[in-house]
This record gives sequence, structure tokens and C-alpha cells, in this order.
Amino acid sequence: MDETIFSKAKNRALHLVSKMDRTEADVRRKLHDGGYPDDIIEGVISFMKEYRYIDDLSFAKSFIRTYMGTKSLSDIRRRLHEKGVSRDLVSEAEAEAYRGDEESIIRGLLLKRGYDSESADQKEKAKTIRFLLGKGFSYDTFSDLL
Repeated sequence: MDETIFSKAKNRALHLVSKMDRTEADVRRKLHDGGYPDDIIEGVISFMKEYRYIDDLSFAKSFIRTYMGTKSLSDIRRRLHEKGVSRDLVSEAEAEAYRGDEESIIRGLLLKRGYDSESADQKEKAKTIRFLLGKGFSYDTFSDLL
């Protein structure tokens, strides 16, 4: 009987990840909502991780790359935490996703805003600083670009 339940739970989990990437917490929640016992869920999660059908680190990297030009870093972090990704994995994914790209991202954001450092007055500069800080960039990262 356990083999049959395990097989059904595994097929359900495989179906879930075939539609879109999911976190471990999301798959676990869906299986729990489906009424599967905790020991079966643990076995399915182990199977899914072993074959890399679920990988929270790669999910977080992909999520960050998708939203890093449009959402603030704090919003991205919050959304990943809501999806059940641990803070350590978010930090690791963030470090890899932003490696060397922060300056080009900031330049792109400044270009999109129409910011010109030579003609910007103090008020516009302060507004741009608040904007970039709100996006999650540190002042040290963009201060020389202003």
C-alpha cells in the first residue's frame, strides 16, 4: 500500500514541477494539501532533490535574474522568503546573480530614467539616490556613477 501511495505522490510532484519551477516548500505544501502522509512526503522530497527536480538555489537564482531589473532587491528577497527559500540560499543566489552585473544594471536603470549626471541638480540627484537605494543597491555601488 505504501508503494502505491508513494508512487502517486511522486507522480503528483513530478506533474507539479513539469508545469513550472517550484520550491521544496511549495511541493511539500501541495502534497500535504493532497492528503499524503508526512513520511511519504519526505520520501518524495528526497527523490525530487536527488534527481534535481527541485532545487531551491537554482530557483532563487532564476527568480532573481528574472526580476532584478524591475523589482527592488528587498522585494525579491521578501517574495523568495514567502516561497519558502531560506535566507542563506537567497544570499548565495543573490551574490551569484549580481556578480559583476550591478554596475551595468544601475547604468541601465539610470538610462531608463533619463538621468544625466552632468545636468542633474541636487534635487534630481537625491531623488535618484533614493530610487537606487529603494531598488536594494548600496550607496557605495552607485555613488561614482552619479
